Amino acid sequence: MYDVIKSCYDAGCYTKADLNIFVTVGWITQAQVEEITGTSTENQPVTN
Repeated sequence: MYDVIKSCYDAGCYTKADLNIFVTVGWITQAQVEEITGTSTENQPVTN
C-alpha cells in the first residue's frame, strides 16, 4: 500500500491531509508519512 500511496502523493493526487487519513485507517504509519513528505511531524500539533 505504501508504494501506491507514495506514487499518488508524488503525482499530486493526495495531500498531506489525505496521508493523515491513511494513517488513521492503518494503511501507512506516521513514519511513512514523514518519508513520503520529507518532513517531520515531531513538533507539530496533532489535529483531529
